[in-house]
Amino acid sequence: MTKRSQKSLLLLIAACVACSLAIDAYQFIDDWRASREVFRAKQLASANASAGFTFQDARQWLEENQFRVIIWDPYVSDGFTAREYKGPRGDLGQPAHIDVVGQKNLRRGSWLTKENWMDLTFEFTPDGKYEGVVCESSRVEIPATQPVPR
Repeated sequence: MTKRSQKSLLLLIAACVACSLAIDAYQFIDDWRASREVFRAKQLASANASAGFTFQDARQWLEENQFRVIIWDPYVSDGFTAREYKGPRGDLGQPAHIDVVGQKNLRRGSWLTKENWMDLTFEFTPDGKYEGVVCESSRVEIPATQPVPR
């Protein structure tokens, strides 16, 4: 191998490493921006929810803020609520809490970035009292069924 071809090879390797580092940096910055948006959405949702907040209020807030409300059972009027059970396997007693979940697309996927979704969940006690908000970033789109009759 001649000196000229060795220099060309080293230059090519350096260019590949630099491109890889630039892409990783861009993806890191994109993920950081998405996490900031998730944080702001959680703050906004928490600020708008109060003690008298209901399932319908949560659904309305999600729709007004361009979230797609996730429908768990399209055959019942409150099919947009999800019961989350925390107990021994098969225990279908009282739910630990009831959720109203919405999802919004944060980033469309491309060759440079991955698709990113924001999942926002309003949590309620089993008797329907507002508990809090959980908001997180996700790479997976939750499939939603048809809208529930109001």
